[in-house]
Amino acid sequence: MSDVIRVEGLGTVSLLDLVERLSKPPAHLKENDRANAETQKTTEQNKAAESRKPRRKSVTKFNCTVEGCTKGFCTQAALNNHINRHNREFKCSQCSKVFNEHAKLKRHQLVHTGERPFKCPFAHCQRRFSLDFNLTTHMRIHTGDKPFKCDECGKCFAQSANLKQHKKTHENACLKSRQKGITKNPCSDGTSPSIMPELKPNQ
Repeated sequence: MSDVIRVEGLGTVSLLDLVERLSKPPAHLKENDRANAETQKTTEQNKAAESRKPRRKSVTKFNCTVEGCTKGFCTQAALNNHINRHNREFKCSQCSKVFNEHAKLKRHQLVHTGERPFKCPFAHCQRRFSLDFNLTTHMRIHTGDKPFKCDECGKCFAQSANLKQHKKTHENACLKSRQKGITKNPCSDGTSPSIMPELKPNQ
């Protein structure tokens, strides 16, 4: 049985019936009325497309000189405004930590206030969090979602930090196998060095 919802004016309707009703044109609309409506719609779309000016490609003559920033701008004024953003400082009055964006400072201040506005939506769980991404990560405990997958072995993780830590095990295994004199790189074909036979020199 399909899901059923209550719709004002229709009463209780299955989702499939509702989709079918909405996808059909109204019965009172005559065939030529439908054709006229389509023609009018097409004409309006064509007029709108003609009225739009083609977008100019912006030329970036002024590049940001701040280390690590790759942004470019069309005018010197825009570049100056951007560089001022790099130099802005928002200081926490509690611990003197400095941020370059006001939003980041506000987010940080929740640490001091103890405010935890993000509550886990699962009924049996009472956990609350100060940051929304911490709630998102926590919810993966309930859902079992593990979106971060290792390219080497296919193992999945709920947090990117855990995947990053796991990848170090592959890097360490590669280094150990190279130190033992194994010429084949175990990371290139996904084979773990722990299950690779040790190569013996030809006799």
